[in-house]
Amino acid sequence: MAIDVLRKGAASALLVTPVVRLVVAGTSLGLRGEWKYALYAAGVLGLLAVAVGAGLHA
Repeated sequence: MAIDVLRKGAASALLVTPVVRLVVAGTSLGLRGEWKYALYAAGVLGLLAVAVGAGLHA
């Protein structure tokens, strides 16, 4: 029972970590004035959102 909770928590952490990293990187790049790279981060987040949305409707 506890192992299932640990597995779900680990899987969630593996899925959430790259998204949080993109948000932090995009925000910090935007604050430094690196707009091109901030837009790249936002674009990747947008593509991830589209992929998740398409996966949920399939």
